[in-house]
Amino acid sequence: MKLKKILAVILSVLMLVSLCACGKMTAERLIADMAKALAEVDSFAGTMNMGMEMGISVMGESMDMSMTMDADVSYADKITYTKGTTTTAMAGQDDIVVEMEGYSVTDGDTITTYTLTEGTWTKMEMPKPEMETSLDTVKMLIDPENLGKIVLQEELDTYDGREVYVLTISDCNYPELATDYINSQMGSVFGDMDLSEIDMSGIVMQVTLKVYKDTKLPAVLSVDFGDSMTSFMDSAMDAMIGAFSEGMEGLEGVDIGAIFEQLNMSFEIPAAMTTVTFDEYNIEPVVVPKEALDAEELLSDGESIFDSILGAGLGDMTVDDPEDTDTSVPVTEPGQVVVFSDDGLYSIVLGEVPGYTLVADYTDDYTACYEFYTETSYSSYMYYIISLNGYTMEELVADSISGYIDYLNQFECENIVTSDVQTATVGGYDVAYVTFDYILDYPSQDILALIAVSENYVVAVESYTMTEAEIDTIATLETAVSAFVG
Repeated sequence: MKLKKILAVILSVLMLVSLCACGKMTAERLIADMAKALAEVDSFAGTMNMGMEMGISVMGESMDMSMTMDADVSYADKITYTKGTTTTAMAGQDDIVVEMEGYSVTDGDTITTYTLTEGTWTKMEMPKPEMETSLDTVKMLIDPENLGKIVLQEELDTYDGREVYVLTISDCNYPELATDYINSQMGSVFGDMDLSEIDMSGIVMQVTLKVYKDTKLPAVLSVDFGDSMTSFMDSAMDAMIGAFSEGMEGLEGVDIGAIFEQLNMSFEIPAAMTTVTFDEYNIEPVVVPKEALDAEELLSDGESIFDSILGAGLGDMTVDDPEDTDTSVPVTEPGQVVVFSDDGLYSIVLGEVPGYTLVADYTDDYTACYEFYTETSYSSYMYYIISLNGYTMEELVADSISGYIDYLNQFECENIVTSDVQTATVGGYDVAYVTFDYILDYPSQDILALIAVSENYVVAVESYTMTEAEIDTIATLETAVSAFVG
């Protein structure tokens, strides 16, 4: 009888231990349950939030900026729909807020992206990435090979009023996966650039995955890159320079590497983070509207994004003016400005500015500087190229005013007076300009002017005049334009 009682106690203890063990969730068990639950899922809806801080330095001038994106996201039947806003913030300037809306449709080995920008739809076809959605990222993270890295938090958390488990992966590093993903998603967009050469080994992620307790489906995925994206950007810039150089091989004398070296451009990304929520599963189908399906292709067949930005046919030295048959003008002489246009390379040779001297230290393939001085006066002109990008010359000049005032304030200029944006026809060219009058030792006037040279490009001119005599603004502009007339 005693033996039976002892066995009964032992069985009771074993049963209690067994029940406790069955009730305790482990990372391995949760991941197995997630895999089963995900097998029953074919669509979802949620949100995506991205944030990045960036520092850019060009020729010793630094600028800090931040970028954020907040969007609603839904996916069903191999179609992803995204709608939200992106915000870019820079010190001393108003935030730039852009409304975004788009669809991505997977068909076989390709993915077509439809994007709505300023009321117009465009589309672009690319090879299908290995990971189409954030759910694919989750499936990669819970791969059995990664179980040793995943830790289950002991305490439950809550999201949207529901209990969730919390899984974490510290110092997550998958350079091979990052290479495959970026190469498959963007390789054709950047033409001949071999993105596999980009060093991904420095990218380290701190991953947090919250899982609904009741359904065992993902609730929130957060990926914190910290400052590890800086090394990626350094490597990506090297790859871009290489791609530019290959695309410009037909232009004799143009050394893209040397140009970028002169720019001395560098990037620093001290913080970058992405968070995706999964608020609803097995949703209704996503339908691409007809106006998006009928959109024009952003890239022509065989064209890369560089061709779209710089103009097709990088090796074609044609000139926009059909009456000008001389296409043999060298394009890298100091004092000459080169403009990239839709028809190839449109080149403008600056002539001598009467009475002015070319300043070699401030002149290269893409900018030209002239100056003139006496004992009582000094004046200078700096020429360079900018693209209108759909804006008017007046709009671009107006957008430059506050930044130029900040520049003048560095020199403690007194009594700065800024004119309204004005237009004039000077030497046969349309000009939009604004003046800055101030005192710096002598009465001085700076002019920011844009001179129309083609439908899409303008020559920007910064002039500086300091003299005891009266300053004639129109005469200053006439001198600026005379470089073209000459």
